[in-house]
This record gives sequence, C-alpha cells and structure tokens, in this order.
Amino acid sequence: FRISSPGRTILDELEAREIPHAHFAETLGLNPTQLQALLNGELQIDEPLAIQLETYFGIGSSFWLNREASYRQRQAEDALKAAEGVPKG
Repeated sequence: FRISSPGRTILDELEAREIPHAHFAETLGLNPTQLQALLNGELQIDEPLAIQLETYFGIGSSFWLNREASYRQRQAEDALKAAEGVPKG
C-alpha cells in the first residue's frame, strides 16, 4: 500500500477549513517555494514545524512527527525494494 505525504494531510486540512495557501504560508513563515515543498512531501516536518502545525491546526505535534516518520520510512522501504528489484507495495 502507499502512504501519502504529510503534505497531503496539510492540503486536506487547508481545503476542509477553506484556508488560503498564502495565509497559511505567511503565518508559518514559509515562502512559496517552501510551501510547495511541504505540500509535495519534499520538506520534512521537524519538531519546530510540527509545533507550528499544532498551533495552527490544533492537531498535536506528535501526530505530525509520526506522519513524517511513517512517510519517510515507507519511502526508504520502497527505495530499498526498488534497488533489489522487488515490486512496491
């Protein structure tokens, strides 16, 4: 199975709450490039960012850190399988 990036969860939250991306980025101090990287799963969520997300969304920082860790673990597993010639999943 495939795990979506934490950025997908953030995007879902922004859409569900009808929050403009620019407002979200400005509040967190992200420039447009950083915001896009976050939403695409390229910018990793570290402790300070997880705390900012907790403050912004009211969703615990541990949730964000766990989502990030699960996503990165799955990426590493998929990369290892690809190197070994094993199908993803």
